[in-house]
Amino acid sequence: MTSATLQASRELAANGIPLIAATARVPAGLASLRPEIPAFTAAVARIVSALISRLPDVGLAAFDGSGWKITANYLAIRGRRPRAPSRLTSPAELAGAAALALSVCHPSMEAEQLAAELAEAGTTPDDAVLTYGDTRLLDIAPPGVDKASGVARVLEMLGVAPEQTVAFGDAPNDIPLFKLAGHAVAVADAHPEALALATTVTQSVLDDGFSRELQRLQLISPAQTPR
Repeated sequence: MTSATLQASRELAANGIPLIAATARVPAGLASLRPEIPAFTAAVARIVSALISRLPDVGLAAFDGSGWKITANYLAIRGRRPRAPSRLTSPAELAGAAALALSVCHPSMEAEQLAAELAEAGTTPDDAVLTYGDTRLLDIAPPGVDKASGVARVLEMLGVAPEQTVAFGDAPNDIPLFKLAGHAVAVADAHPEALALATTVTQSVLDDGFSRELQRLQLISPAQTPR
């Protein structure tokens, strides 16, 4: 994160403009929200079974609100444990556990290919949301749970209409957010699907695309954002 990005964030706050961070990351602190996040136990069993039968080398991880259950293949492929508390488990045990989110990886397949495998196996949006921010990891969430659903809830609490918002993103998991927002901004080198839905394309984060676009929209002052 650059100094211009930090300064832009501070100026938004000073101007009374809410800044909502919609992230696909799942910190251990999510445990406090667990009663409000739906688990999808039945779908987990079907999804895990389908993946194991079709892709024996697949790596699997399940987040239950307090930590991760990860398979040995997941650890071998990723080369490190998740930042939140984690423990090794078998695919069979993981399939029978309640989960708030799943993470899937493979030695030679990317997230888009893994999603296609699950779709071919019969997984539908009624079972789970399949998306990714990192091309090496497929994120699987309960039906209807994505970045847009979380942001929509916050906007309702703030009394802000979605059409009054500006969304920044670069990955397929930002697409629901782009559809929700009144103005969608894709940063440089964004995924083609995100670029296709963007209202505007700006520079990368390292090139201060966030602050530059906010300046262009006159939401912050150019004079207060160093170049």
